[in-house]
Amino acid sequence: MSDHINAICLNAHQALEDNSIKNPLIRYRFLKAIANKIDESRENLIELAHQETNLSHQVLYKEIDRTIFQIHTYTTFALSDDFYHSSPSSFSLKLGYVRLGVIVVFGASNFPFAYSAVGGDVVSALAVGCPVIFKGHDNHPQTWNAVCDIIKYCALQTEIPENFYQNIGNISHQESKNLVENSFVSAVSFTGSIAAGRHLFDLCNQRHKPIPFFGELGSNNPVFVCPNIFQRDHTRLANDFFEALIFRHGQVCVKPSAIIIPDTDKTEIFLKILQDKINDAHYQSMISEKIFSLYSQECEYLNHHYQSLGLAEINKGENVRPALYKISYQDWIKNHKLKQEIFGPVGLIILYQNSQEIIDIANSFSGQLTTAFFANTDDVLILDSLTDIFQKKSGRLVYNQFPNNVAVDYNMTHGGIYPATTNSQMTAVGQRATHRFVRPITYQNLNHDYHSKDYSIHHSFNFYDTPQQLCKDLTQEIAFKLSDAIIRNGHATLAVSGGRLAPEICHQLSLKKISWEFITIILVDERCIEIESSESNERIIREFLLKNFASKAVFKSLYGFDINSLNNDAEYHKPIDCIILGMGEDGHCASLFPNSKNIDDGLISDSPYSLQYAPHKPIQRISINMKKIIQSHSVFLAISGEQKIDTLKDALFLHSTYPVSFLLRKKKINIFIS
Repeated sequence: MSDHINAICLNAHQALEDNSIKNPLIRYRFLKAIANKIDESRENLIELAHQETNLSHQVLYKEIDRTIFQIHTYTTFALSDDFYHSSPSSFSLKLGYVRLGVIVVFGASNFPFAYSAVGGDVVSALAVGCPVIFKGHDNHPQTWNAVCDIIKYCALQTEIPENFYQNIGNISHQESKNLVENSFVSAVSFTGSIAAGRHLFDLCNQRHKPIPFFGELGSNNPVFVCPNIFQRDHTRLANDFFEALIFRHGQVCVKPSAIIIPDTDKTEIFLKILQDKINDAHYQSMISEKIFSLYSQECEYLNHHYQSLGLAEINKGENVRPALYKISYQDWIKNHKLKQEIFGPVGLIILYQNSQEIIDIANSFSGQLTTAFFANTDDVLILDSLTDIFQKKSGRLVYNQFPNNVAVDYNMTHGGIYPATTNSQMTAVGQRATHRFVRPITYQNLNHDYHSKDYSIHHSFNFYDTPQQLCKDLTQEIAFKLSDAIIRNGHATLAVSGGRLAPEICHQLSLKKISWEFITIILVDERCIEIESSESNERIIREFLLKNFASKAVFKSLYGFDINSLNNDAEYHKPIDCIILGMGEDGHCASLFPNSKNIDDGLISDSPYSLQYAPHKPIQRISINMKKIIQSHSVFLAISGEQKIDTLKDALFLHSTYPVSFLLRKKKINIFIS
């Protein structure tokens, strides 16, 4: 089996050098295909997961929705995030990011989709181009194997090498050790128990060449209720706490395991509400026999030593019901065992008498994923102290809410100080999760003319499901750039192309409330035909752009001008603030066509414009030249359709016969794709 593991690691390492996974467009299409295929297969997948985990269909529907959303979010972020930042300095410093390499992901026991075969860890790695070896969890093998089959099918459909994603399961502890220690593995990600996570963490650090380990381990997620809000809202808090406790039958990493409340005349009411809920609660199956056994053992210990609320019986066969225990300040402080995470619907109610005790309790907690606080304006002094304590311990602080929901959002931090996680600087949820699998690199005095490696990371990619959404966001970005240019210079220049998207782009621009009277509009290119012709770009400008708010703009026509007068006009030698380009399926942009008889003039000439011909349509055109495009402050490329996406994918790999390749080598482009 160790030979088999070594072969898997070697295959993954070899996939690193495959050109297709270096191309962000191919990775984008691969992950999009996975999301769509999982959506198509959701009924079968949910039924498999239900049979293996005992989670309800309703819970699994929500989880698979989150998983699909997660894939779309991470994919779009990884490809559109600007992984290439320049800083103006005499050193000419450029910051980029490099893939770590092969990533081993250990699937979680409690989430058959969101933290499994195509969960956040896996997608984060794939999106930035890291091959993944996924170790599935024994709790739901049929489910993750079905998802793995979908991933491999999508790889075949999208030119991704089969070794970019591999899965493995049912291996021994020694074989897991061999996997983590393999020299081809560059990082490991894990979600699970503190004991297992710490073992893997130590293996990663004891290697001859240590590697990053991103482990999400254990957390109590305490909830602190301040005195004044408790007096007013104790009834609501009791009901809401119980719902948070039993969410997914308590088998989630952000379950609030401890609630800290004042010991007042309202405390008995609070406890009575929870006691009634415990007595009325249904017995439910746990995800696995192991989780059931551990839960039962922990509750047996608590029953023996502390006061339980409600019925004493926790187990009924292989099913369990929620359990709550009342803990005094003194017992909490002196008993370290109480501070260990218990997986399942069990919670501790810790009582404090005064502000010093609540502070002592706060200081006694170790690192947490979340900490929640309930307070009102009369509790501000205690709240400030608690916030100060847990800023040093928690990844997420929650105010006047329970922490159960974890949003897939850029601002989400799903991490914390050990033992919550092994790397408090990272998050396992949200778009920043991709940063776990890249490392920063600085390029000093880099010249694009002799930089021959993959330069797709230099550009900003923005992906949309529809051309309408593309045009909406594109024109919003252009409006910002034009307004900024007006503020800086008192005026701005906008160059517009023709093409299928042009009418909608022009219409959307006309609706932007910006200072159009200070904007000059010019054409990127034009056919030498009548303005009234259906193929005239000027007709598009006049019909769709020079209206609404944009009617105040100044428009400079190309009609009636010869090429010499254009090139002698000093105005056309000034840099353009914003230029909007399209691209043909043959890789042309503006009217610079591959294999055109004047293409060399268009690519290398210092003059602003040249005469060009489309090889398939020998109509004379006036086109802006490549150097003029490159001199523009902001260049936007808008394309729509599968064939154009394929052309762009090829152009990103130095296909010099494409004029757009010449542009991509020389200039950072804002690329909008639908």
